[in-house]
Amino acid sequence: MAHQNLAIDRPCLWISLLTVLLIAFVPFSVIGFKLSPFILIWSLSVPSAWSTIAFLLNQYSDKHNLTTAAEGVAQLSIIGLIGIMTVYSASVFNMPLVDRQLLIIDQFINYDWKSFSEFCSSRPWLIKILKSSYSTNISQAPIIAIALCFFERQDKFQRFAIAMLIGSLLTSIIFLLFPATTAWTYLNQERLARFVSDELPLSSSGWIHDLNVLRDGGGRLILGASGIVAFPSHHCVTALLNIWACWSFKYARIPVLILNIFMIVSALICGGHYMVDLLAGVAVALASVALSQQIYGWLLNIHLPQQWYQLGPQPRAL
Repeated sequence: MAHQNLAIDRPCLWISLLTVLLIAFVPFSVIGFKLSPFILIWSLSVPSAWSTIAFLLNQYSDKHNLTTAAEGVAQLSIIGLIGIMTVYSASVFNMPLVDRQLLIIDQFINYDWKSFSEFCSSRPWLIKILKSSYSTNISQAPIIAIALCFFERQDKFQRFAIAMLIGSLLTSIIFLLFPATTAWTYLNQERLARFVSDELPLSSSGWIHDLNVLRDGGGRLILGASGIVAFPSHHCVTALLNIWACWSFKYARIPVLILNIFMIVSALICGGHYMVDLLAGVAVALASVALSQQIYGWLLNIHLPQQWYQLGPQPRAL
């Protein structure tokens, strides 16, 4: 049976994303954050390039699915920029760290970071898999967008994009209220952590160092888009949304499931997360999917004046 493919008016989705981007930019700019030239060029060039590709495909190709695929990657790059702005803006509120509470919950559910790290470190093959999986956090989403649009599942892509946006916003809000580092940083056991595994992040470098600098009033020039969120795990959020988005693909379902399970597990080592960070990530992912369905239904019923359709690439008449 053919699936129903009801999609939001494309200018409507564009306007929604650009509005959120503008709103996110206001506190980001007021606080005094600036993007380095490289990050600024990357942030502008990626959506511009994919939008240009979408425009050219619309003009010179009858393949509507290729046009929407290129446009989808552009939209996801904007969502990524929104995530960077909101997370960094949230970091400066300097709320009390909640490592003590997170550690208590981890101990309650019988998770011990040292035992798990030793288990992984004693298996080099597992460390390689976890590092490789962890690094796919950014690359998976555009590939999924291209696949969904290419196979004419624009409706699912739009729900996926909305869920990714909501996931980023919820993560930023929770991070603002409940910032944290890692168990070994909180317990002053970083020397032990380095002895246990070279993969564990430390306060002397990496995202924990960046977070401490931001909380101390520095780091206003962003040189790289490193993750600085412990609770909830955004890797867990995106991994679950990736699985949800690809579940309708019969032959991709299992490979995507396996890859993203490894990515979730990798967050404990490569990201230095508490186990409760992952549980919070599950809750954020579920909330993102539920809210995306509601917002998708709302946007589906918005129909803009005909002239608005000139703002973005539209399918050519056959």
